[in-house]
Amino acid sequence: MAEVGNIVWKKQRFQGLASADAQMIIDAFRALTLTITPTSALLDDAYRLAITYQRSVYDGMYLALSAREQCRLVTADEKLVNALGSSFPSLVWIGDWP
Repeated sequence: MAEVGNIVWKKQRFQGLASADAQMIIDAFRALTLTITPTSALLDDAYRLAITYQRSVYDGMYLALSAREQCRLVTADEKLVNALGSSFPSLVWIGDWP
């Protein structure tokens, strides 16, 4: 929730997204049926990944969740994909997403 809210805030604050559009995005996101995984459940794996691959624990959280759920991790972080894509085939840069 915090991540989405922060992205919408940045778009409104720095890129001119209209206030009404920002609220519409937040409302639409809130209406989605999502399974929320507490970061505490991922911390051990995320920390291990961060140490092993010299990435942030923040990045490790997403990698750990992707591994746990056996799903793709689609990201706009091209540097992350370039650095770890060969070790994590489920890691996909959004530019390569169909």
